[in-house]
Amino acid sequence: MRNVRITALAITEPVKVGIPLFKLEALNVTLPVSDAEGRFTLAGVPRGAKVALKFEHPLYAQEAVANVAADEADLQVILYQGVPLQGLVALRSGDKPVSGATVMARNAQPPHDTAFSRTDGTGVFHVLLKPGVYMVQASAPGRIGDGWRRVALRGDAPAEQVRLTLSGKGVITGVIQNARSGGPVPGARVLLETQGRAAGATRTGADGRFRLEAPEGANTLHFEAVDGFRPPDTKALTIMMSAGEKRELPGLWLAPAQE
Repeated sequence: MRNVRITALAITEPVKVGIPLFKLEALNVTLPVSDAEGRFTLAGVPRGAKVALKFEHPLYAQEAVANVAADEADLQVILYQGVPLQGLVALRSGDKPVSGATVMARNAQPPHDTAFSRTDGTGVFHVLLKPGVYMVQASAPGRIGDGWRRVALRGDAPAEQVRLTLSGKGVITGVIQNARSGGPVPGARVLLETQGRAAGATRTGADGRFRLEAPEGANTLHFEAVDGFRPPDTKALTIMMSAGEKRELPGLWLAPAQE
């Protein structure tokens, strides 16, 4: 099959590096494309590495292939008829369509591969996916999506129509500390919810600090228990954010499980 593009490359061994090749098109970088015999060449892969590749064709579902060796010469990729997912990306305030927004659809089933699309000049997007359950969100420069939308795609159903909204964004930061020693608590998980939907997640670093981008409006942070510590007294915290705001939360504490 000709004109199949490689739109993403991820080096999985010996280190992990993701390269969204489709974003380089704006810099006049030509993506690898299959020829009339369906053959393609991907140059510049480090010797000894293993990679994951993503393939795209306008008439078929996007396909991901993992654990490809750098010197692989007989890789065979099969594309399947896709189920259409289409819709509109607009600003939450004012309903203005957003052109050039990136739409990400993440498969809820393993291996959780991700497909990308972009909106046209009228804010409309269209992507073909394999049947399944997907979490869908949009983003754009200076804007953030209002949480993940759950979408179930079936091969015998009409095209799924989804409306995604974007908002201005702010940044929430904070530090989680050991209530007994005062030291940092690394690895604590912080979840972000907005508009009643999951919107982000992170873990505290070695210094106990975390950082999350959040849409303007009401957001709820959920704090999860960490091994060796009691469940947090403050399990959820609702914060009103404005576009461009940087909010540093007051000290958050976790008590060790054993005093």
